[in-house]
Amino acid sequence: MGTGLSYGVEGKFEDGGSTRRAPHRTLRLTIILNSVGRQRIVLVVEDEWLVRMEIADAFERAGWIVIEAGSGEEAIALLAEAAPIGLLVTDVRLPGPMTGWDVAENYRARLPGLPVLYASANPPIAARQVSGSLFFEKPSRMPELMAAGERLWLAGD
Repeated sequence: MGTGLSYGVEGKFEDGGSTRRAPHRTLRLTIILNSVGRQRIVLVVEDEWLVRMEIADAFERAGWIVIEAGSGEEAIALLAEAAPIGLLVTDVRLPGPMTGWDVAENYRARLPGLPVLYASANPPIAARQVSGSLFFEKPSRMPELMAAGERLWLAGD
């Protein structure tokens, strides 16, 4: 039996204005995902947009739903409002006070057993890695990163 996914999009301006009156203003979209069964949803946390785009594109081509964050704080904000994440891929060194280690710890507190892949040019710190996670040195080869993500996600079944 397959899994299903339905979604809806809501949008409004922070001041309550209409999109018809001001087409050049920024619109905040909230995507609401309702899933039946386990979905391949990955959160990619990476501050370098070209690297984030490369990782996100690879996961999208493999059929994953991709949510992106450019900082630890943005990733934590998504924790409260995003669909259940099936895999976290995070850089270790991020702008601001939060690190990828912190992001993974916060997500694991809310979603125990969440598969985590760290990808960083910085050396791994075993004491900071959440249990069962994997660490990849940058630059990472996308096929290896993707295969590891798939293995971790499947192990969660």
